[in-house]
Amino acid sequence: MAQGIYEVRKVLGAPAEQSMVLPILYELASVANISLDDDTTQLLTLDVRRKNFLDTRYALDDLKRAFGGRKSSLVRLLASRVLVDLLPGDPFDPVSDLPACGLTLLAATAERLFEYGMPQFDALASTVVSIADWLRVQRFHRPLLLESPLGNMLPTQALLDRLVAIGLEPVQARVMAPREDRRNRLKFRDFVSDLRRGAYGSISCVVYLDDVQSGSRFKKAYETLSKELSKAQVPFLATGLVFRRAKHLSAAQKPLWTSVRKKLTSSRKVLGPQAPPAWVEFPDCPQVPGAQGPLSISTCPVWGDDDLVSGIRKVTLIFHFIEQYQYILKELTKSRSSYRAILHWTAQQGLWGEILQFDDAMLRHTYTELNTLVDWKLVESHAEVAFKEDFEGTLVQVSELDLQRRRDWIRQELRDAVSSHRLDGMANVLIGSLEVLYEMTPRQLLLRSSSERKHEARYCHVAIEYNQAFRTLNSTLRKAIGASWPT
Repeated sequence: MAQGIYEVRKVLGAPAEQSMVLPILYELASVANISLDDDTTQLLTLDVRRKNFLDTRYALDDLKRAFGGRKSSLVRLLASRVLVDLLPGDPFDPVSDLPACGLTLLAATAERLFEYGMPQFDALASTVVSIADWLRVQRFHRPLLLESPLGNMLPTQALLDRLVAIGLEPVQARVMAPREDRRNRLKFRDFVSDLRRGAYGSISCVVYLDDVQSGSRFKKAYETLSKELSKAQVPFLATGLVFRRAKHLSAAQKPLWTSVRKKLTSSRKVLGPQAPPAWVEFPDCPQVPGAQGPLSISTCPVWGDDDLVSGIRKVTLIFHFIEQYQYILKELTKSRSSYRAILHWTAQQGLWGEILQFDDAMLRHTYTELNTLVDWKLVESHAEVAFKEDFEGTLVQVSELDLQRRRDWIRQELRDAVSSHRLDGMANVLIGSLEVLYEMTPRQLLLRSSSERKHEARYCHVAIEYNQAFRTLNSTLRKAIGASWPT
């Protein structure tokens, strides 16, 4: 059975045949209203693996089911985003580049995002203009802008662009979200300590704008900053960008929202009557016709926590692998499992012949037994020691070698966990299946939402910037926002 697992990985790691890929690419390009020339087609098929092909095919099928062939700005955006995911290259490599056609595709995707989300982008442009104009009137020539990846990155970048355009000299500082503040070197309190020591030079004020969802994260950030900056006697301007109407809040969330709004509003009394709004309500994402009724993008704001939009990615490296593997193995034990369905699909395609002798009940029993052998908390505690830089969020660069070291490490951890029960053969089954399923699973099935990450506060994220080529989507979007500044 283990040999079959590695055969699946070998086959899925091989390039997909162009005859399989090209029809899907052309159909996606047609939906996205993007012209695919020979150079772009060659680029997108340069290193298309079987995994990428499966992801792309599933994504196209999803679009067909959701929109039923109806054209809209949203479907153009989603189809374009699928094509972007096929771009080759390492976005973290400073010298990795893309040909002109790749940059054009990224720019086109930014244009489609701006087209669909124009109501929210217009509101963002108005907000940053009002803040920038007030800072200029107050003669806060050197404001410090706080970045907290990823949610507030684009609004902060838009404000930065406006400040530079009107002749101010903004400074940037990066801190992580409050829930990641326990061990991370990028802490709110540490930032204020650095500010007091003069690490950022002469600062006229601190500006923090971020989205308000439930209100919990924003409240923690605002209260910490307000208290510490007040001690340091540094003017503080905080603005809540609100994308959730009160009617969508639970009974438990409404008091929190009210509290945040009151704190922000009262803070404006200190800054004067001409201070920009503290609480800015944004329009909802536009709804477009779908096969079963109106549809809108699932993220709000429209730019969401997309790393390509921000030009930066938050990663947890070794803990990401641990979480994903734990999640997949747990899913394999459920009575109905999409992951076991994928394994059966590989058998039907002739990629994993030996699994044919196992029915679904046997597979579930096998993975249930394996799940009892792995102490994931122990694996995490070992990772904290082995990869301290991941745990504390101090890694500043990530290479393919860094990723391979972590894959090798967790492979050995799992082998030790299973082999300690004298089940060496089963260790190969576990490791092989987890790696295959991680590599080939359509991305929408992978663990993604932060609410599912039970131990997120135990370790820190690392925020790593993309190289210049892969920041094209971000830079194009920022230019579009700048072109929409109200006069």
